Amino acid sequence: MTNNNKNKSERINRLLEMAWGAHDDESALNYAGQILEIDPENPDALIIQADLTPDDQQRLKILERALKSAENISGSGSDKDFTIFVLNHRVALTSISCGDINRAYEAVLKLVELEDFDDFGTGRELYYRVLIYKSEWQKILTETMRDNNHQLAWGYSRLLATFMLSRNLKFCSKMFWDALIISPDAPFYMLGYFEEPDEDSSDEAKRAFNFALLFHDIFSVSEEFFMWFSRGVLLFGLLSGRLNNDFGTYGEDDGSESAIEILNTLGGLEEYNKMKKLITENDDRAIIEMLAAHKCLSN
Repeated sequence: MTNNNKNKSERINRLLEMAWGAHDDESALNYAGQILEIDPENPDALIIQADLTPDDQQRLKILERALKSAENISGSGSDKDFTIFVLNHRVALTSISCGDINRAYEAVLKLVELEDFDDFGTGRELYYRVLIYKSEWQKILTETMRDNNHQLAWGYSRLLATFMLSRNLKFCSKMFWDALIISPDAPFYMLGYFEEPDEDSSDEAKRAFNFALLFHDIFSVSEEFFMWFSRGVLLFGLLSGRLNNDFGTYGEDDGSESAIEILNTLGGLEEYNKMKKLITENDDRAIIEMLAAHKCLSN
């Protein structure tokens, strides 16, 4: 490396550190702009610029430019592959926002290919979400059967796919309780019963909320699934004390139907009255296992 190139590289690294540590968006964009004056196709600077671009279409253009630049970097190695993983993740999310599901699918396939860099399972989570957008129910079942990482996206994707292909509530009910036990709070975020967790909330609550942001609209594929799913959530919510059966659905006297009234409308009141007499432990796992053992939601 020549002295001139070395100086450029050191200057870019200093500016990147300043951009990442900036206290406001304007400063971060300023530092990113300075980097792009030195290296117009610098992937890291383009990522910063894209992250701070509010318009989805414009952000996608910047991300595509950054991805092309990262792929064209000579050589190979974990740093290059990780950058490509990060960019494909952003491209997939932004493509979904733009309504370009085919482009999102191309990106998530790359995420699965680079799964070694996916410490938190976010790539496969996006992969399942895009398959739901594409109504690839059989492919979802095939993929979830091979997936040994039983996270939220795995649980809810196979549940929805099984429902859409078979409407076999015996199988679906078991999958519902299996998904619920992964994170009992997740469906309450999905249905809007719980508010966004604050900074002091547990990591589990934050993960459940972030998952719900991506999967909350899966119910649009089937009203029948939405009604059945809601019945299960309300049943568990009332038995676990998450929902109040005296006031509004959100636990306040807000004039809305109570959770018990909605459950009755959905045909779950008989199950609730039966299970209320049987459940004696105030423990999520014990309640879910009891509901599964008594085949709740299976008809």
